[in-house]
Amino acid sequence: MSTGVDDPARPPSADEPGGTPVTDAAPQVTIGDLRESPARRRGVFRSLGPVVGPWVELVVVVALAFAAAYLVQWFIVKPYRIPSESMENTLMVGDRVLVARFWYRFSDPQRGQIIVFHPPGRGDEVVDKATTPATDLNFIKRVVGLPGEWVGGYRRQVWICPARPADGRTPTPQCTALKEPYTSSVQRRFAFQQVPQGRYFVMGDNRDNSDDSRVIGTIPRSWILGRAFVTYWPLTRIGSLA
Repeated sequence: MSTGVDDPARPPSADEPGGTPVTDAAPQVTIGDLRESPARRRGVFRSLGPVVGPWVELVVVVALAFAAAYLVQWFIVKPYRIPSESMENTLMVGDRVLVARFWYRFSDPQRGQIIVFHPPGRGDEVVDKATTPATDLNFIKRVVGLPGEWVGGYRRQVWICPARPADGRTPTPQCTALKEPYTSSVQRRFAFQQVPQGRYFVMGDNRDNSDDSRVIGTIPRSWILGRAFVTYWPLTRIGSLA
Protein backbone atom coordinates (compact mmCIF):
# COMPACT_ATOMS: atom_id res chain seq x y z
CA MET A 1 0.00 0.00 0.00
CA SER A 2 1.45 3.27 -1.00
CA THR A 3 1.94 5.85 1.69
CA GLY A 4 2.80 8.65 -0.73
CA VAL A 5 6.28 8.94 0.83
CA ASP A 6 9.42 7.88 -1.08
CA ASP A 7 11.26 4.91 0.41
CA PRO A 8 14.70 6.27 1.48
CA ALA A 9 16.26 2.83 1.21
CA ARG A 10 15.50 2.54 -2.49
CA PRO A 11 17.10 4.92 -4.95
CA PRO A 12 14.89 6.15 -7.76
CA SER A 13 15.10 4.08 -10.87
CA ALA A 14 15.85 5.33 -14.32
CA ASP A 15 12.23 4.95 -15.21
CA GLU A 16 11.08 7.19 -12.43
CA PRO A 17 11.15 10.96 -12.48
CA GLY A 18 14.49 12.17 -11.10
CA GLY A 19 16.17 8.83 -11.69
CA THR A 20 19.86 8.62 -12.81
CA PRO A 21 20.68 6.54 -15.88
CA VAL A 22 23.16 3.69 -15.26
CA THR A 23 25.87 3.03 -17.85
CA ASP A 24 28.90 0.71 -18.19
CA ALA A 25 31.36 3.62 -18.69
CA ALA A 26 34.48 3.64 -16.50
CA PRO A 27 34.60 6.27 -13.73
CA GLN A 28 36.53 9.48 -14.38
CA VAL A 29 40.11 9.56 -13.16
CA THR A 30 41.32 12.45 -11.04
CA ILE A 31 44.84 13.85 -10.65
CA GLY A 32 45.21 12.19 -7.29
CA ASP A 33 44.75 8.81 -8.86
CA LEU A 34 47.90 9.30 -11.02
CA ARG A 35 50.29 9.26 -8.07
CA GLU A 36 52.53 6.20 -8.06
CA SER A 37 52.09 3.84 -5.21
CA PRO A 38 55.17 2.29 -3.48
CA ALA A 39 54.33 -1.00 -5.11
CA ARG A 40 54.33 0.66 -8.54
CA ARG A 41 57.72 2.28 -7.89
CA ARG A 42 59.19 -1.04 -6.84
CA GLY A 43 57.93 -2.52 -10.06
CA VAL A 44 59.67 0.20 -12.10
CA PHE A 45 62.98 -0.38 -10.34
CA ARG A 46 62.68 -4.10 -10.83
CA SER A 47 62.17 -3.52 -14.53
CA LEU A 48 65.28 -1.28 -14.71
CA GLY A 49 67.40 -3.70 -12.69
CA PRO A 50 68.59 -5.85 -15.60
CA VAL A 51 69.74 -2.68 -17.43
CA VAL A 52 71.23 -0.57 -14.61
CA GLY A 53 72.87 -3.41 -12.66
CA PRO A 54 75.55 -4.49 -15.19
CA TRP A 55 76.58 -0.88 -15.94
CA VAL A 56 76.96 -0.02 -12.26
CA GLU A 57 78.95 -3.19 -11.72
CA LEU A 58 81.19 -2.40 -14.70
CA VAL A 59 81.90 1.12 -13.42
CA VAL A 60 82.76 -0.20 -9.96
CA VAL A 61 85.05 -2.92 -11.36
CA VAL A 62 86.88 -0.46 -13.64
CA ALA A 63 87.31 2.04 -10.78
CA LEU A 64 88.69 -0.65 -8.50
CA ALA A 65 91.05 -1.87 -11.23
CA PHE A 66 92.45 1.64 -11.73
CA ALA A 67 92.82 2.12 -7.98
CA ALA A 68 94.62 -1.20 -7.62
CA ALA A 69 96.95 -0.42 -10.54
CA TYR A 70 97.76 2.98 -9.04
CA LEU A 71 98.51 1.52 -5.63
CA VAL A 72 100.66 -1.25 -7.12
CA GLN A 73 102.72 1.23 -9.16
CA TRP A 74 103.06 3.68 -6.30
CA PHE A 75 104.02 1.26 -3.55
CA ILE A 76 105.16 -2.02 -5.15
CA VAL A 77 106.33 -2.22 -8.78
CA LYS A 78 106.31 0.37 -11.57
CA PRO A 79 107.39 0.04 -15.24
CA TYR A 80 109.75 2.57 -16.84
CA ARG A 81 111.01 3.10 -20.37
CA ILE A 82 114.70 3.82 -21.05
CA PRO A 83 114.93 7.11 -23.03
CA SER A 84 118.70 7.60 -23.46
CA GLU A 85 122.03 5.87 -24.10
CA SER A 86 123.48 6.53 -20.63
CA MET A 87 123.12 2.91 -19.47
CA GLU A 88 124.27 1.11 -22.63
CA ASN A 89 124.99 -1.71 -23.08
CA THR A 90 123.18 -2.86 -19.95
CA LEU A 91 120.02 -1.00 -20.97
CA MET A 92 119.28 0.13 -24.49
CA VAL A 93 117.04 2.95 -25.69
CA GLY A 94 113.44 1.70 -25.69
CA ASP A 95 113.99 -1.06 -23.14
CA ARG A 96 111.31 -1.41 -20.50
CA VAL A 97 112.27 -2.20 -16.91
CA LEU A 98 110.38 -2.99 -13.74
CA VAL A 99 111.33 -1.01 -10.66
CA ALA A 100 110.65 -2.25 -7.12
CA ARG A 101 109.28 0.80 -5.34
CA PHE A 102 109.28 -0.98 -1.98
CA TRP A 103 112.89 -2.20 -2.10
CA TYR A 104 114.58 0.54 -0.10
CA ARG A 105 111.90 0.60 2.56
CA PHE A 106 113.59 -2.49 3.97
CA SER A 107 117.25 -2.15 2.95
CA ASP A 108 119.89 0.39 1.97
CA PRO A 109 121.09 0.88 -1.62
CA GLN A 110 124.14 -1.25 -2.38
CA ARG A 111 127.00 -0.74 -4.79
CA GLY A 112 126.25 -2.11 -8.24
CA GLN A 113 122.47 -1.84 -7.97
CA ILE A 114 120.59 0.07 -10.69
CA ILE A 115 118.24 2.69 -9.29
CA VAL A 116 115.62 5.15 -10.55
CA PHE A 117 115.65 8.56 -8.89
CA HIS A 118 114.75 12.22 -9.26
CA PRO A 119 117.76 14.31 -10.38
CA PRO A 120 118.48 17.67 -8.75
CA GLY A 121 116.48 20.57 -10.15
CA ARG A 122 112.93 21.90 -10.25
CA GLY A 123 109.89 20.39 -11.98
CA ASP A 124 111.16 19.04 -15.31
CA GLU A 125 114.41 21.03 -15.28
CA VAL A 126 117.75 19.56 -14.19
CA VAL A 127 119.93 21.93 -12.17
CA ASP A 128 123.36 20.51 -11.35
CA LYS A 129 123.91 20.05 -7.61
CA ALA A 130 120.59 21.70 -6.71
CA THR A 131 119.19 21.06 -3.25
CA THR A 132 115.71 20.21 -4.53
CA PRO A 133 114.62 17.33 -6.80
CA ALA A 134 113.22 17.66 -10.32
CA THR A 135 110.08 15.73 -9.42
CA ASP A 136 108.82 15.55 -13.02
CA LEU A 137 111.97 13.75 -14.20
CA ASN A 138 113.32 10.26 -13.55
CA PHE A 139 116.94 9.18 -14.09
CA ILE A 140 118.29 5.64 -14.06
CA LYS A 141 121.91 4.99 -13.02
CA ARG A 142 124.08 2.52 -11.14
CA VAL A 143 125.13 3.00 -7.50
CA VAL A 144 128.93 3.37 -7.37
CA GLY A 145 129.80 5.21 -4.17
CA LEU A 146 128.25 4.75 -0.73
CA PRO A 147 127.88 7.30 2.09
CA GLY A 148 131.21 8.33 3.61
CA GLU A 149 133.40 6.96 0.79
CA TRP A 150 135.73 8.88 -1.48
CA VAL A 151 135.16 8.20 -5.19
CA GLY A 152 137.45 9.11 -8.08
CA GLY A 153 138.48 8.08 -11.59
CA TYR A 154 142.07 7.07 -12.27
CA ARG A 155 143.67 5.04 -15.07
CA ARG A 156 140.38 4.03 -16.65
CA GLN A 157 138.90 2.73 -13.41
CA VAL A 158 136.72 3.99 -10.59
CA TRP A 159 138.47 3.90 -7.24
CA ILE A 160 136.93 3.79 -3.78
CA CYS A 161 138.97 5.20 -0.89
CA PRO A 162 138.30 5.32 2.87
CA ALA A 163 139.90 8.79 3.05
CA ARG A 164 140.84 11.57 0.68
CA PRO A 165 144.04 10.87 -1.29
CA ALA A 166 146.79 13.35 -0.48
CA ASP A 167 146.70 15.08 -3.88
CA GLY A 168 143.00 14.47 -4.42
CA ARG A 169 143.63 12.61 -7.68
CA THR A 170 145.93 9.60 -7.12
CA PRO A 171 144.65 6.53 -5.23
CA THR A 172 146.54 5.38 -2.16
CA PRO A 173 147.27 1.74 -1.26
CA GLN A 174 144.16 1.74 0.90
CA CYS A 175 141.95 2.43 -2.14
CA THR A 176 140.19 -0.24 -4.17
CA ALA A 177 139.59 -0.28 -7.93
CA LEU A 178 136.12 -1.43 -8.93
CA LYS A 179 135.71 -4.25 -11.41
CA GLU A 180 132.98 -3.10 -13.77
CA PRO A 181 132.49 -5.43 -16.75
CA TYR A 182 129.18 -3.73 -17.54
CA THR A 183 130.68 -0.41 -18.69
CA SER A 184 130.60 0.32 -22.42
CA SER A 185 133.13 3.14 -22.65
CA VAL A 186 136.48 4.10 -21.19
CA GLN A 187 136.41 5.53 -17.69
CA ARG A 188 137.90 9.03 -17.81
CA ARG A 189 139.80 10.54 -14.96
CA PHE A 190 138.00 12.70 -12.41
CA ALA A 191 139.00 14.12 -9.04
CA PHE A 192 138.14 12.32 -5.84
CA GLN A 193 135.11 13.54 -3.93
CA GLN A 194 133.50 12.37 -0.75
CA VAL A 195 129.97 11.03 -0.67
CA PRO A 196 128.07 12.76 2.19
CA GLN A 197 126.12 10.73 4.69
CA GLY A 198 122.66 9.80 3.45
CA ARG A 199 123.65 10.30 -0.20
CA TYR A 200 124.91 8.13 -3.07
CA PHE A 201 127.32 8.53 -5.97
CA VAL A 202 125.70 7.20 -9.15
CA MET A 203 127.04 6.71 -12.66
CA GLY A 204 125.76 5.50 -16.02
CA ASP A 205 127.32 2.40 -17.57
CA ASN A 206 128.05 4.42 -20.71
CA ARG A 207 130.61 6.63 -18.99
CA ASP A 208 131.23 8.85 -22.03
CA ASN A 209 127.54 9.73 -22.38
CA SER A 210 126.02 10.04 -18.92
CA ASP A 211 124.98 13.00 -16.80
CA ASP A 212 125.62 11.47 -13.41
CA SER A 213 127.16 12.34 -10.05
CA ARG A 214 130.31 13.60 -11.74
CA VAL A 215 128.15 16.47 -13.02
CA ILE A 216 124.88 16.66 -11.11
CA GLY A 217 126.27 15.69 -7.70
CA THR A 218 125.37 12.95 -5.25
CA ILE A 219 121.77 11.81 -4.73
CA PRO A 220 119.94 11.85 -1.38
CA ARG A 221 118.28 8.60 -0.44
CA SER A 222 114.91 10.37 -0.23
CA TRP A 223 115.08 11.08 -4.00
CA ILE A 224 115.48 7.39 -4.87
CA LEU A 225 112.26 5.87 -6.25
CA GLY A 226 113.29 2.23 -6.32
CA ARG A 227 115.54 -0.49 -7.68
CA ALA A 228 115.37 -1.70 -11.29
CA PHE A 229 115.46 -5.48 -11.12
CA VAL A 230 114.36 -6.85 -14.52
CA THR A 231 113.92 -5.92 -18.17
CA TYR A 232 110.62 -7.13 -19.64
CA TRP A 233 110.60 -5.60 -23.14
CA PRO A 234 111.50 -6.26 -25.87
CA LEU A 235 111.08 -9.97 -25.47
CA THR A 236 114.55 -10.65 -26.81
CA ARG A 237 116.05 -8.68 -23.90
CA ILE A 238 114.11 -10.13 -20.99
CA GLY A 239 116.44 -10.65 -18.05
CA SER A 240 117.36 -9.74 -14.49
CA LEU A 241 119.50 -6.74 -13.57
CA ALA A 242 122.32 -6.90 -11.05
